[in-house]
Amino acid sequence: MFFLTKHNRMDKNKQLDLNELKEPIEREVILYINKNGLCAYGEIIRNLKLSYSKGQEVIGLLASKGYIKFIGRTSNLELGANII
Repeated sequence: MFFLTKHNRMDKNKQLDLNELKEPIEREVILYINKNGLCAYGEIIRNLKLSYSKGQEVIGLLASKGYIKFIGRTSNLELGANII
């Protein structure tokens, strides 16, 4: 089981089972944000060594599902769901 280490502003009702994510990179992004808390968009792409297009695709997909979310009008991201 995973526990949040930082920032707890997510939707308390949204649950995320990491085993349901199809792509390993999706898990890596979620775990990176979970470990580091609030993260900049480019930081995630750079530190996970993703191409810009792949990073954009994965982050966009996870955000559309509500698993991560942008903070205001910035490029900062945080978890949007509790990891179970």
